Amino acid sequence: MKRSRSIPQFAQPVLPFDVRFALRYKEAQMRAEDVMCLAMGMPSLCLYGVSKFLQTGGFLDRFPAVLDSFLSQDVSQFSLVARTALAGVDHTVAMPKLAEHSRRFLAIDEAYKSAGRACPVDPTYLMAHSTLVGIKPYCETRASCFGVLYEPVNPDDQWVSITVDPATLMVSDVKAAGSLPPGAMVLDDIANSGNTEQIVHSAYPDTTFGTVFNQ
Repeated sequence: MKRSRSIPQFAQPVLPFDVRFALRYKEAQMRAEDVMCLAMGMPSLCLYGVSKFLQTGGFLDRFPAVLDSFLSQDVSQFSLVARTALAGVDHTVAMPKLAEHSRRFLAIDEAYKSAGRACPVDPTYLMAHSTLVGIKPYCETRASCFGVLYEPVNPDDQWVSITVDPATLMVSDVKAAGSLPPGAMVLDDIANSGNTEQIVHSAYPDTTFGTVFNQ
């Protein structure tokens, strides 16, 4: 009989109580403070949460500095910068994917490294927000700059691309992504309904779409 390669339940990282409570009893509605509980133990999940909060305002002004501090691998500094970015945020944001990210947590690094090694295309773009959990291991596989692509909340606004330089582990550019180079690769974390692929191809017909996880 073939042994299961799934992660045993006891080996899965445990989310902080407030996050687990919100996932189970509050329809995954997270407060800023819930997300900040992840900063020290699961900083990549915190980065994802900060990005979700800032998508409705202050994104271009605040998020590049948060991403820079995350990539610097100084967890204390990242926590400070992330908390500063969320200062004054008093709304909640639904983040049901935190449960999925937690279940996959121990597999994230290798999955994103494998995706990076298997993707020789330049430029490539990680589709925010979910792929931010694997941006650091993905960085390790890239020899040239890559982007993080953000779909606008308001359909009348433009998409945004944040360019990351893997040589310096820093954000090198933030700009409206009116177009992408023909043949560019856009990577999402997982294919569910297929809606994201349709949205990407509608905005950028000449791109190739792929996912990090098959299921």
